Amino acid sequence: MENRKIDAGMHAEKETPLRPAHALKRKNPFWARIVLVASLAFSTIAGCSRQYYSREPESVVFNQNNRVNLSAQELGFVRGQTSYLDAEYEMERRGLTHIAKDTNITGNTRIDVFTADYQHSVHIFVNGKYETSVELEIAQGEYPHRYALRVANIPGDGFLIMALIRDAIGIEPTRIQMIRFENGTIGESITADLSALAQENNGLERPLFVGYDLGLGITFIARDREGVPWENGYIFGWENGGIMKRAVPFSELMQCSCVSDWAASDEEE
Repeated sequence: MENRKIDAGMHAEKETPLRPAHALKRKNPFWARIVLVASLAFSTIAGCSRQYYSREPESVVFNQNNRVNLSAQELGFVRGQTSYLDAEYEMERRGLTHIAKDTNITGNTRIDVFTADYQHSVHIFVNGKYETSVELEIAQGEYPHRYALRVANIPGDGFLIMALIRDAIGIEPTRIQMIRFENGTIGESITADLSALAQENNGLERPLFVGYDLGLGITFIARDREGVPWENGYIFGWENGGIMKRAVPFSELMQCSCVSDWAASDEEE
C-alpha cells in the first residue's frame, strides 16, 4: 500500500487563557451588571467561556489485556459473517479499552469502523458485516492509544478512513493516517504529521472530527493538556484529487452546535 506524507504543521498564535471574574460586591450592582455584560460579550468573541476550559487530562490505561495487539483472525472475525455488534462485543470481552468507532451511511451503503487502544488495525464493516481490516503504520515499540476515527466521503465515489494516531509514551509523532476505501478495496494511504501542531498548542487531547463530506470540508478540533480548546481548528478538504487543509479560528467554529457541545462537555471523546 503506497504511503505519502503531507505536512500538516500550521502556526497558530497562543490563546491568552480567560480568567474568571473576581467576586462582585453586593453594594455596587450597577458595576456588577457592567462587568457581567462585558464578560458575556468577551466570551462570545473568544468563542467560549472559562467553564469550557476546566477539563481533566486524558488518562492512559495499561493492563495485561489491552496491550496485546490482536489481528482480525485472532478476534475471530470472518468476512461476510461476523456482525459489527458481535465484533465489538468480542473486543470488549477481551478487555480492550477506549474502543474508537465511526459510522458513515451513504445511500444504501453503511460503513462502520473501529479499533481500540494499542491495536494496529482498523476493522471495516460494510452493511453490518465484517469486510476487511487495514493495517496502520505503527512503529515498533509504539503504543497508539485513544484513537479518533472518521469515515469520510470523497467527492465522486469511495471513502477515506481517517485515523488519528497518538503514542501513549510520546515518542512517535502524532499524525492522521488517511486510507482510501472503495468497493471493498484498500487504496493508497496519506499521512499528515500533526506533531508540530500538538507542540504549538501545548498538547493534543480530546480530539474530534466534525462533518463527513471532504468536498465540504471536515473539521478537526482538539484541546491542550489543560483542557483548553485550541485557538484554531483545522479543516481538511478534497481538492484536485488530494487533501488540502486550512486553519479556522475556534470562535468561528463555535457557531456549529457540534463544536459548542464538545466545548461544554465533561465527557471524554
